[in-house]
Order: sequence, then C-alpha cells, then structure tokens
Amino acid sequence: MRKNILSNIAVSGVEPFPPMELGAAFVLNRRGRPGPARYTRRGTMAQALTKTKTAVLLAFAGSMCSASAFAGVLYVNATAAHGGTGATWSAAFRDLQSALAVAGSGDEIWVARGTYRPAVSPANNGRAASFALRTGVGIYGGFVGTETTRQQRDWIVNPTILSGDLLGDDGENWTNRTDNSFQVVTAVNLGHCTLDGVTVSGGHADGVALGATPASQDQGSGMNVYDSWPQVSNVIFERNYAVNHGAFNDHGNSTLVGCTFRYNYAGMLGAGLYMHFEAATSATNCVFTYNETPEDGAGVYTRSYVGSRVTDSTFTLNAANHGASVYVADGSNPTIADCTFTSNTAFNGGAGVFSKFAFPTVQRCTFTGNEAGLGDLTGAGGGGGSGGGGFWASGGNPLVEDCTFTGNSATFGAGVYFNEGSVGQALRCRFTDNLANEAGGLYALLSDVTVINCTFISNTATGGQFPVGGGMSAYFANVFVTGCTLDGNSAGLGGGGMYVEGETPLITASVFTRNYTTWDDQGWGGGLLMGFHTTGQIVSSVFVGNTAQRGGGIASAVLAEPQIINCTIVGNTSTAADARGGGIHTLAAQVPTVANTVVWGNAPFNISGPMDVSYSVVQGGAAGTGNISDEPRLMRYPSAGADGTWGTADDDLGDLRLLPGSVCIDAGDSNAVPARALTDVAGLARISDDPSIAGQSPAAPVDIGAHEFAGVSCPQDFDGDGDAGTDTDIEQFFRCLAGDCCDTCKGTDFDNDGDAGTDADIESFFRVLAGGGC
Repeated sequence: MRKNILSNIAVSGVEPFPPMELGAAFVLNRRGRPGPARYTRRGTMAQALTKTKTAVLLAFAGSMCSASAFAGVLYVNATAAHGGTGATWSAAFRDLQSALAVAGSGDEIWVARGTYRPAVSPANNGRAASFALRTGVGIYGGFVGTETTRQQRDWIVNPTILSGDLLGDDGENWTNRTDNSFQVVTAVNLGHCTLDGVTVSGGHADGVALGATPASQDQGSGMNVYDSWPQVSNVIFERNYAVNHGAFNDHGNSTLVGCTFRYNYAGMLGAGLYMHFEAATSATNCVFTYNETPEDGAGVYTRSYVGSRVTDSTFTLNAANHGASVYVADGSNPTIADCTFTSNTAFNGGAGVFSKFAFPTVQRCTFTGNEAGLGDLTGAGGGGGSGGGGFWASGGNPLVEDCTFTGNSATFGAGVYFNEGSVGQALRCRFTDNLANEAGGLYALLSDVTVINCTFISNTATGGQFPVGGGMSAYFANVFVTGCTLDGNSAGLGGGGMYVEGETPLITASVFTRNYTTWDDQGWGGGLLMGFHTTGQIVSSVFVGNTAQRGGGIASAVLAEPQIINCTIVGNTSTAADARGGGIHTLAAQVPTVANTVVWGNAPFNISGPMDVSYSVVQGGAAGTGNISDEPRLMRYPSAGADGTWGTADDDLGDLRLLPGSVCIDAGDSNAVPARALTDVAGLARISDDPSIAGQSPAAPVDIGAHEFAGVSCPQDFDGDGDAGTDTDIEQFFRCLAGDCCDTCKGTDFDNDGDAGTDADIESFFRVLAGGGC
C-alpha cells in the first residue's frame, strides 16, 4: 500500500472563486489550449516497484490507451468520497495535499474541477501552508473526473482552482484577507516539475519580509519559485496580493506557456510576474491584464541578467508608476518579442516598457493606446519630465526594432522616449497618430540615439508651453537619423516633422512631407526646426509640401548653425503675413550653411534670413559661390493638387530625381559632403560622375540635390502626368522636338546619348512605347 497517506484534509465542495467588482468590465477571450507537454518518465525501476500493485496495473492499462495516461497517475476530486487512495477517479483523493504527499518523480496528479486549499484554516500557522511542488511530478487540472487520457480534459470549461482563501470569504478591495495563505504554490530546490491547467488565486503575501529567501512571506503570493525548474502552462494567476512583489516570484528558471495574469496587486514591484537576477525565465503566449502596483512593473518586472524572455504575449489595462506592462531593472537584458501592448497606463513613464540602465531587446511588438505621464494636451500646463507611452529608456543600451507605435499618448515621447544618456536604437519602427506635449513619435533627451528606416505619420505635439517635434524631437542629443520618412506630422510651436536643439545631430537620406505647425501667432519649420545651439547637419534629404508660419521646409532659430547639404526643398509654404521663406527661413546670430541644395517652387519666397549658400540651385538666385538659378529639371514636380491644399487625397509628392541634362548634375561641391553620408536619399552612391557632363565643381563632381543622377531608362511618361505611353506623351515629345518643352518634360535626348532631338531619339521613344528598351 502507499505509505503514510495524510489524514484527509477534506474541504467540502465550494463554488469557484466569484468575480470581484473592480469597477471595470473585463472580457477574457477564450484562448485555444496548446496540446499537452510531451512527458518523459523520470525515476528508476526500483522506484516504480515501490508502488502498489494496483498502481502498476493501472499504469499498464493506461499505457495501452494513451501515452498520456500511464503508471503513476494520481487522481484528485473535491467531490470524491472520503478515504480514497487516489488510484482511480472513483477512489480519488478529496484534496491535492494528499496526492502531493505520496507522489514520486514521474507521477502525474490529475485534478478535477473544484476549489482546493493548501490548509483547512489559518489556525496552527495555516497561512504558511502552500501547495509545494515536487521534482518530477506534474499537476494537471481541468478534468471532469471521468477522463482516461490527459487530452480529454478542458481546463477552461472545468476550472480547477488552487485558492489561498482558506475561509472562502474574500471581499472586494482586498478585504477579509487575514486568513489567506501567504503563498498558494511553492517550488523550492526542485528539478523539473509541472503545473498545468489550474487557476491560482487568493494568495496574500503580507507576512515577514526577509529579502531574497524562500522564507520571506511578502512576495510570490500566487507562486513562489526558488532554485527550481517548473514548467507552468495554461495557468491563471488572479487576485493575488503581495506587499513586496510578484503574484509569480521567480528566483529559478521557470518556463511559462499560455498563462494569464489578471487582477493581481503588488505594493512595490511586479504585480504579475517578477524575475530575479539569475532567473532565466521564459514567458510565452501569456496574457497580462488589470494588474496594478503604485510602484514599478504591474505586468512584468525583470532584473534578470541571464537572458529572460517574454514572447508572443499580450499586455492590456495594466497600471503602474513606471512600466505599467514591463519594467526592466538595472543591468537586466531581456528579450521582449512579438508582444502586444494596449491601453496600459503609467503614471510617470513607460506604459508599455520601462527600461532603467538596462539592455533590453524589444522586437516586432505593437504598442497601441497606451498612456504615460500625460499632461494637459489641450493648451496650458504640461506633465513635467515623464512620458514614453510605448517605450521609455533611462540610460543603458536599449534596442527597439520592427515595432509599431499607434495612438499612444504621453507628456514627452508618446511612442518612444530615450533619456539620461541612453545609447538607444530604433530600427525599422512605425509611429502613427501618437500624441504628446513634445515629440509625438520619438523623443531623445541627452542621449546618443540612432534612428534608422523609421516612419513617422500623423503624430502630434500639442499643449503645454513648448509643443515641438510632431514626429520626433531631439534635445541636446547626438541623434543619427537616416532613411526615415516623416509625413503629415504636426506641432504647435515648431518642427511639425522634427525638432532638434543642441549638439551635432546628423539627419541623412530622410523624407519630410506634408508636415505642418498649428499655432497662429508662431510656427517655425513645418518640416524641421533647428533650435538653439544646434550645429547639426541635414544631408541628402527631401522636403516637400511642408507648411509653417515661417520656414515651411526648414527653420533655423537664433544661435543655431546647421548645415543643409545636398537636400531638395520643393513645394513648401510659409503662411506668415510678413511672407518669410517657404523653403528655408533663418533667424540666427550664427549663419547656417546651405550647400549642394535645390530650393525651388516654395512660396511665397524660397529662402529668407542670413545664410551662406553655395553650389546650390535656388529659384530667383542666391548670392554665393557656384549657385545656379536655372530650372533644375526634376522628373516630376510636386503639387498640392486641384484643391491647392497639402494633406488631401489629390496630393502629388512628385518624383525628384534628376532628368538627363539637369543643371544639377556634377555641379556640387563634394568637399561639403559629410563622411557619414555617402549615399543619396534613394540609397545610391552619393558621388557618381556623369561622363557626358564636364564637372563644374572645384572638386570631385557630386550632384546638387537629394538624388544623385543614375541615368534614365527611357521613361514613357514623357509629359510627367503619371500616365505612361499615352497620346499626350507622344504629342508632348514632338512638341518638345519643335522647341516647345514643358517644365516637367524629359528633354529630347531620349536615348541619353548626348545628342538631343536626333532620329535615334525618335526611334528610341517609339521603341519604348512599343514595350522595348532604349
């Protein structure tokens, strides 16, 4: 017979834990359950022989039915008769503690629906009682009590509840909790073990605080893990309370799959899941919702420096001071991948992820509708020193890549906020419809930040006293921005697309389109505002259809001394009554530099204010060396469309590549090109000589504008109207041969051989119309 079966700690059947009135509707979508974990029996034949004859026979019969039902299955059912041996469903234990007392490595415990408590009452130190897992033992809930294989169970339909509410009297707002177990489940000094398909609730860790030791009773209210390797799957941790941290406190190497953390509370850290220094925790396909702490990390708090992971998980409606969803503590280096963060609230910073002097990698995550440190977004006031609706980093080396930030709000940096010396990277991210007092999309403060191939669309900086940087803002930060697109962003005061102040930022190969300022009395730099003490460079970038009171494309403030090099600034507008430069406007004690740049078709004037212009094409002309006033001959000029308003459906952003014969080709000053900006806006080599044109610059022949001429492969859209090979293309081609070329036409040297208007050009034109090449 089995040895020393505990006297029955019978608890009469109770109803499942009732939902608490928390003042907010909560709907949990039913999740598909993953298949049962592959099980490998541990232990020796000698151990097996110590089992009863009945258990051995049951094991043999079970193995004939399924790989999931075999020797060593113990059965638990809260409605079973007293005195059961656990050998069958009909002779099941009434309580889980009895099964754990006799289980050995390799055993499985199957637990039927119902509520199970680790002790009968709080008397005789019952609050210290817990369901203590055992090495090699798997606990599986979700059974009706008739199943013959583990695959037949349904842990959602048949909830198996492990409850720390010893008297069954828990009330709202954590009342009637003086009887509750400090920790409902524990795993201490164990090898591999399993907990699967149960709900863990009612833990109340308000006992003695002894630090990072299993004896502490102020942490791990739902499950407390030390130096163990539990596999935790399909487990719901709900309504657990910890004075310190963690409904799930991991000082081991836990693997969590398909778990849900909801309505948990921690007085300090990690209301849902807490990972300690040496915890190589992995959480996959988990849900964190309605967890709360007045301090840090309502969903997850990690200080692991051995590579914890949170993947394919969802965070919704969590609330904390910092890191409402995830808090990454000093020195931690987690991977957070393929997760979704929605409607979380951080009262200070980082509603999605908060990183403090840490090294997180955040990949392929989506941040939507999160809010952090929100100030007054309607006008006066401000939030003051907080933000990061999606992601916040203070110091460290964070990496954010392939992420999407949509509809987040914050005081600063509604999408991403890097500060306090962060050496951060944002790669291939998308920022859309985010809202902040400053920096609707991304904010870099006193940090060295790299932003590569990111897209900023319709982000807004409004409210407060200094609403700048609708798409992005950098304040005394040496940002490197390249390959980015900023379209349709807005700011009240300035920098509808981007605001930069201080240091020496470098912006290359980026596109600023249809950005604008909103203040009536002021509004500087619809595309880009270079603020005080800025000596940065804007290189090989495009500015089209941007609007501001002053400096529709670019504005440069007092004490700023930026360099604008190899840019194309076309079709931007200044709306001020005093008619400042639509393309570039400067107001500076130091004089900004403009070199190798096209400034054309801006209204009402192309440039205004003091600036040193050289080797540039400026409509109306500009004083300086190497400047040209002739039409630059671009493939297709941009247009606001028939309605004359940028930001509407009929906008045409144009094609700003150079046509053959453009005055821009080989006419720039290559000495002005920065060493870190050797590609054009399309990613082509920045200096590419056209052998058919004699170089006009004193050095190697770089082209003027954002695009380096790469040749034209006989375009059929000759009239530049967007329709290729039509009757109007043919008509315009011959009109141009007769000397009547339109502004957007592609010349008469159609075959690009250096001779214009020859029979070969005509032949080449019709060959292309017929589908051939030049």
